[in-house]
Amino acid sequence: MTDAEQEVPWEVHQVTASANFGLRCRELQESCPYSTDELGSPVLTRIIEHLATELWDQSFSQTEIISAFRAAIRDLPRYAAGEERRGDPPKGPKT
Repeated sequence: MTDAEQEVPWEVHQVTASANFGLRCRELQESCPYSTDELGSPVLTRIIEHLATELWDQSFSQTEIISAFRAAIRDLPRYAAGEERRGDPPKGPKT
């Protein structure tokens, strides 16, 4: 790690890694030359399946991995604030 990287708070590195991973997932989905039928499952599903096994390979326990995914899924509706996808209009009563 460089001196400049060491000056950045740990939390910033965590957020940056997550943002870069999310961006790369979107790029892979957009550039996929295969249909879901050809792949057997959606691109994001395949990526997350591989991520889970990579986390296990890096010595995270199955319990830690499952717990982290469940916590992220539980918190997503709060973060998304009613939007199914970023940029979609919120669902709810029309005024």
